[in-house]
Amino acid sequence: MYNNNLEKFRSVLYLPADNRRFIEKAPSLGADLITLDLEDTIPPEKKAGARITAAEGLSYIAASNNKVYVRVNGWDTGLTEADLDSVITPGLSGVTLPKTATPEDVLRLEDAVADRERHCKMEEGTVKICLVIESALGVQNAYSCCKASKRVSSVIFGAMDYSADMGLKLTEDEDEIFFGRASVALAARAAGAVAIDGPFQNFANLEGFERSTIAGKKMGYKGRLSIHPCQIKISNRLYAPTAEEAQHAERVINCFENEGLARGKSAVSLDGKFIDLPVYNEAKRVLEEYRNISDD
Repeated sequence: MYNNNLEKFRSVLYLPADNRRFIEKAPSLGADLITLDLEDTIPPEKKAGARITAAEGLSYIAASNNKVYVRVNGWDTGLTEADLDSVITPGLSGVTLPKTATPEDVLRLEDAVADRERHCKMEEGTVKICLVIESALGVQNAYSCCKASKRVSSVIFGAMDYSADMGLKLTEDEDEIFFGRASVALAARAAGAVAIDGPFQNFANLEGFERSTIAGKKMGYKGRLSIHPCQIKISNRLYAPTAEEAQHAERVINCFENEGLARGKSAVSLDGKFIDLPVYNEAKRVLEEYRNISDD
């Protein structure tokens, strides 16, 4: 069911699509995914110009063997179609849709993306979809939104807009968003998409960022949106198995296969701990993830 488990989304760096200097630096910063933003970071009078820069920038980033998405403006703005016309070109890995609230939002985007893929003679399904869930309605519909299209690769929880929609003041301890945050991670997992935690606004507080990221990981998030390059290394580290964890996973696998499966046993022990099929499968996942990251 979890069909995106080999895709790496540990760190998702957001950059204003009109900032050429940031775009030129982006491939060297080590983020798993770079997202060029046409929405919140671009003022209305600069939207048209930012589309041109985004198209140029995504080609530049893709040529450096980096995965790149573009966050378009939401359907409510009337700007989405023009954004898609500009950025769906060879090299684009995906489109991020803000303010996703219903499955119809996703289906509309799926159709629009497919039309432009055909126009550009791109292979069908090349452009994936990332959803941003950032309202009470979006959280309520998160699972059905994730399941609406096979193109949905990942889902971001938008803490700022969610808290505003709920009439809450977002604090650094983030207690007020716990339910929405956990619900989106659960919905993403159930639908087979990767859950990406939303931004931590105080980028100068790296201890707070790490503490918050650990909390999100415990909810099931597999990566985090970064608003500053200083957050990338922390996110990459926290969302990757350590060498010690990989070594232990290999021991668990060898023990279960040699002492369990080979002898017709459904459970064995290692270092005084119980090992059965679920533990074995989790060990295989950890080792696969570690090798996938190490081979990058």
